[in-house]
Amino acid sequence: MAERGYFENTDRKSPVFNFKFAIRSSDCLTDQLQENQIINHFAKNSLITTKCGLTNSLKNIIWWNTVSIDEFYPKCFDLTDMQELDDFRIEFRGIKVESILRKFVDKEGLTKCIELIIVALNCLRKRLQDIDDVLDEPFTEDAVTDLEWKLLEKEKVDEEVLSDVKRQPWFSAVLNKHDSFIE
Repeated sequence: MAERGYFENTDRKSPVFNFKFAIRSSDCLTDQLQENQIINHFAKNSLITTKCGLTNSLKNIIWWNTVSIDEFYPKCFDLTDMQELDDFRIEFRGIKVESILRKFVDKEGLTKCIELIIVALNCLRKRLQDIDDVLDEPFTEDAVTDLEWKLLEKEKVDEEVLSDVKRQPWFSAVLNKHDSFIE
């Protein structure tokens, strides 16, 4: 830069510069720039330069295009937003359910943990429910309820929690349909 006739102004707050490179945008007074001044920041850029800003911007892409964010961008959540925190909880629990089922796909002796598998399958069924069915329901519970999560989170059968789960109407329906699974 010196070869081109520029010199370094070490005073960060000085308004005298042609080109200013700053790490923080707070060091740049974008509203006081003259026509001959250039900086490496621009005002109100947080929609694309922060993780939360970019994620929120991309989540709204569906309004301008038929592309879903999930097709090209990894799942992200702004955990400072209560709705996003709840979405994260639901997504985390759903992935946990899938991981439990994947552990048992190739294993023998499934009857030892069949109750856990039944609960996980029911949660996965709710998670994969068609959106039209969900919208038509007057009340839809989370894909993984707190009671089901209490049983699934440790991946071990807690007899007390299991007895609560077995009292759920859906569990009785599964048992009646597939009673040969349970010894």
